[in-house]
Amino acid sequence: MKKIILIFAVVMVFVACKKSQTNKDIEETQNVENRNLEKEEEYTKIENTYDEMKIIFSGEFSFADEIIVDEIGVLKMGDDTYKIAYFLNDSCNFNKIEELNIAFRVYPKNPELFAKEFGQNNKAKTFAAVSNISVMDDIKVIVSNEFKISPKEFKSIKVYFYDPKAGVSGRMMTILDVKIP
Repeated sequence: MKKIILIFAVVMVFVACKKSQTNKDIEETQNVENRNLEKEEEYTKIENTYDEMKIIFSGEFSFADEIIVDEIGVLKMGDDTYKIAYFLNDSCNFNKIEELNIAFRVYPKNPELFAKEFGQNNKAKTFAAVSNISVMDDIKVIVSNEFKISPKEFKSIKVYFYDPKAGVSGRMMTILDVKIP
């Protein structure tokens, strides 16, 4: 009889602990969801310029766990002046992304069209952006600052996230044969 009572007591303690852990898991999930909602309210809302962009990548590319880009668009701002928009997947870890920068390295078909000798000699040029997330019609997006570039046709473009102190973070995307307006 003592063994039955002891077994019953152990089972009750186990069930109580399991129930407590389940409640704790639910509470932690709710806290994470609440933090994401609070964070989302902090993002700057920007004008929807999607229809004006040339989409140079469409699909889903995973740079690393929790860093996924669905599309990349190029927006012409003026003569030889552009911005790049990186449309993020909803499943991303936005806090992780904001700790990184993103690079857009172009390899033109005619590097002699670069305005500066440095780009001509390297046959490539990199445009980097801090990963500040904005919201464009409920879609989270990173938009680069304006930059100038003369070549409009590229053999390839490489895109990657990086930590300025530690280097490239995750995988690198390569987009082939791109022409911008």
